[in-house]
Amino acid sequence: MLAARYYGIGDVRVEEVPQPVCAPGEVLIKVAYAGICGSDLHIYRKGMFVTYSPVTMGHEFSGVVAAVGADVTGLMPGD
Repeated sequence: MLAARYYGIGDVRVEEVPQPVCAPGEVLIKVAYAGICGSDLHIYRKGMFVTYSPVTMGHEFSGVVAAVGADVTGLMPGD
């Protein structure tokens, strides 16, 4: 799968990364749309509060449930 990865100020790369596996209580979302917000721009221009990199960016998105882990109720693939 593709991910926007932050490496440092002004350095964001779209890279192939392994698809995560759902652990118990987790849901995997297939992202349909992702937005860029003010905090994304701030991180790109001024830096991120974490001290390690790369970091996968993106916290405003919509999508479809691709998989559910054990113990997940109320959601199913396709939702």
